[in-house]
Amino acid sequence: MIDNSAYIILEHFAQNSEEIELSDYGMLLWGNMNDAFGKAIQGVSNSIEGTTYLQRSWQKPHLVSFMESHDEERLLVKALEGGQNADSYNIKNLTTALERAKLAATFYFPLQGPKMIWQFGELGYDVSINQNGRTGRKPIRWEYAQNADRQKLYKTYAALIRLKSLPESADALRSRNSQLIERNMGLEKQFILQSPNLNMVILGNFGLRNADFKVNFPNTGTWFDYFTGESIEVIDKEANLFLQRGQFHLLTNKKLPTPERDLVPWTLAAKVVAVEDAKFEHTILLYPNPAHHQVQIRFSQAIKGTVKVSLKEISGKTLRNWQFNLLNEHESIDLQGITTGFYFMEIDYNNKKVVKKLIIE
Repeated sequence: MIDNSAYIILEHFAQNSEEIELSDYGMLLWGNMNDAFGKAIQGVSNSIEGTTYLQRSWQKPHLVSFMESHDEERLLVKALEGGQNADSYNIKNLTTALERAKLAATFYFPLQGPKMIWQFGELGYDVSINQNGRTGRKPIRWEYAQNADRQKLYKTYAALIRLKSLPESADALRSRNSQLIERNMGLEKQFILQSPNLNMVILGNFGLRNADFKVNFPNTGTWFDYFTGESIEVIDKEANLFLQRGQFHLLTNKKLPTPERDLVPWTLAAKVVAVEDAKFEHTILLYPNPAHHQVQIRFSQAIKGTVKVSLKEISGKTLRNWQFNLLNEHESIDLQGITTGFYFMEIDYNNKKVVKKLIIE
């Protein structure tokens, strides 16, 4: 007797050519991504593109990928034992490790094909596979339910899984017509998903330094951050977006229902994802940078007309605005009263905007 509703999942782990053949016969196969995501969460450069069947050149969505299993070490254990550090940022810190677990999940669940969660991975289980022997009994950490950081990880998992059932995004995340591109193989990762119904850009800084991401958006216009509900205006497909270490964004060109607030500890850094200097027709320099009480905006050549300038916090909040009628190559701006820290300076000239980083000491 044959049960046509049954799923057969093979623990095969052979050459990709063999797995393609078995997949074509209708078999599902495990896809072990533990090492790749373990390195990513630790801050070690690698590729995680094999998470989806499309990146393995399969014709059918029969890859069941997993970040953890009964045979593999827990991601949180890897982070807490082997996580990298730089300055005050230490992946071995539990709060930081849990944030990076959200980062990893954002590059895992939205990708096409079925996924497996191993027991309590959604809560950041951090008991080693080797406790009481590799196959020994492991404790159930009921106290995790009282930990606010672990609950946010749990709800982040739920929000990402929900994407595949939302009417607005389900077809795009299941369709073979979707195009998935991993822009970087290192620590600054971008997945770009394109489909007739929805475009999605996933950005994540797995590195130890803050970084500017050069993003190739599939389309201009308004884009929405899934986790915060904020919107940004993309005025050029080739744009820059600043991400702190450990920060991630899941951006879509259609508004999706926003999950519970405050699951992530940041907002979009700038409300406008701006063109680069080269497309602005003038190279722009902030000098000195770091600045103290004053900064100059220097253009590569003299310009004429109105220039609008805004100083913004990382959260996107505007602190001050200036407007100048320039007839030369530079303009000085008074920064008296601005506390030390990291800021953005948005420069608007001739209906084009550039966002520059500014450090005030």
